[in-house]
Formats: sequence, C-alpha cells, structure tokens
Amino acid sequence: MHRLLTLPETPVAYELIRRLNEAGIDAEITTERSAAALYVGSTSDAIIWIRNEADRDRAVKIYDILHSEQVNLKCPECGYNLEGHTGAVNCPECGRSTTALIEDVICPECGETVPGNFKVCWNCGTSITN
Repeated sequence: MHRLLTLPETPVAYELIRRLNEAGIDAEITTERSAAALYVGSTSDAIIWIRNEADRDRAVKIYDILHSEQVNLKCPECGYNLEGHTGAVNCPECGRSTTALIEDVICPECGETVPGNFKVCWNCGTSITN
C-alpha cells in the first residue's frame, strides 16, 4: 500500500475512500489517534492508502474535486437535499449511500480552517460555534 495523504477523521475522509473505490482505485483508510486529539476530544487522523502507485494522479484529482466541494448537501444520484444530515447516510429519497459533508469553519482566534464537525480548533483549542 502507498500512503496518499492524511486528513482529520471526518466524513470527508470516508467520502474520499468511497469515491476512490467507486473510480476503481483500491483504497483503504487507517486511523491514528494523536495526543492532541486525545487532549481536545477531537477526531483522530485518517491515513488514506492506495494499493497501486500508478493510481496516485487520479486519486489526487479525485481528492482535489472533493476538497473544492465545501458543502455537499445534495444526493449525487437523485439530487435530494440532504440538509440536516451529516456523515455517512443513505439518501431518504433513492437509498444511495453517500456522505453529507459539512462546511469547514474558520477559527475566530487563529484563523485556521477547522472541519465543521469539530467543537474546538485543532490548532489553538478555541471553542468553535457553528
């Protein structure tokens, strides 16, 4: 396996795995809990692995597309509005398994980008109110 990237273990990481596998790229996720994650009660790190190094460029493009989508509140199959749903869900309309992404927020204290499901900034520990 080849390490592709490390992300916070959020719905985004699992959506990336789903999209990579859907594209025919054999990918897996492992998690690694850091001391900082234990201290602030946040999520662990998700390490994304791909089996074939030749798939790296396609995998990076898929990640770039996902990263550019700050909020995905529509089912990719039928367009159903998934507002109010977060994380891995089955679309209530068509049943497709998908991930409703939540918007990242900017920490008011240090300006760091923080995943929308974090309660505190991973960088400085400031409480985040969404």
